[in-house]
This record gives sequence, structure tokens and C-alpha cells, in this order.
Amino acid sequence: MKHPSFVNKNRNIVKKLLPHWNVYQRNIPIQNYSLEHIIPQRLFLEPTHAYDLNNLVSCEHEWNSIRSDFRYGIGKTTKKKIYNFGEIYPQERIFAPSDMADYGLLSRSTLYMLHRYPYLYRVLDQIIDPPYLLDVWSHYPRSPYEQLRSEFMKVCE
Repeated sequence: MKHPSFVNKNRNIVKKLLPHWNVYQRNIPIQNYSLEHIIPQRLFLEPTHAYDLNNLVSCEHEWNSIRSDFRYGIGKTTKKKIYNFGEIYPQERIFAPSDMADYGLLSRSTLYMLHRYPYLYRVLDQIIDPPYLLDVWSHYPRSPYEQLRSEFMKVCE
């Protein structure tokens, strides 16, 4: 798939300047780097919106593949797969990041994307459980990395 130049530019910006922050395991270096879309690409009406810098974070390639396009939340069933970066609830299509994840960054990025692309509200239940989003947002202050990332993105946009 050929992407418009700004998509490649955004992808390159994140890869070159933000590759060593693992959104799901803070302070653990990334071995096999991948770009993760906080909001899955398939949910965007305009595919280029998925490459907004606010929607891109770095994580281990394997973790990105395992998370797939599951929504963020807390699973209610006991049938889950446990990984060092979180838990997957396949029947519910839920991903619960580990305690080491940058929850604040994930929630504020999601809120920003909802504000910037209001049509995403129609699929909010496929992105994150709404009560979970508000709970996480209100309990996790901005990390030093998130502050740095925000300043960097202001310069890039």
C-alpha cells in the first residue's frame, strides 16, 4: 500500500526520534521495534487519519501483533492469555495492558483522537471501554515521556 508523503513523514518521525519508549513496558528497551496504532487503523473512515502522530506509539513488534486490534479494557471472563506486557481476552476482544504501561499517554491520546476525529465516537466501544478510559485518564498524570512527546509533536505539526 502506497501512503501519502505525510504518512511516511509521520512514520519516520516516530521511528527516528521516539523509538526507545515502549508504551506497554516503561523503561524496558525495545528489541524488535514496531509502530502501534492506539486506535486500530480499520476504524478510521479516512485511512490517513490513522497516521496522526497522536495515534502512533512504539512497542515490541511481537506485542503489536498479539494485541491486534483488540480494544483496551478489563476483561470479565477468566479465559485470558497472560503476557509480560498485558492480558488478552480473546472472546471479548479486550487487551488489558500491564501495570508498567503508560496508561495516561494511551488515554489522553485516545481522547485527543476522539476530539480531532469526532466520527470515531461511533466506534468508541471498539476502541476502549468508556468507563475505563475516564478512570485511567483521571488517575494517571502525564509521564516525563508524554510531556516530551507532546512538545515534540507541537514542533512537528
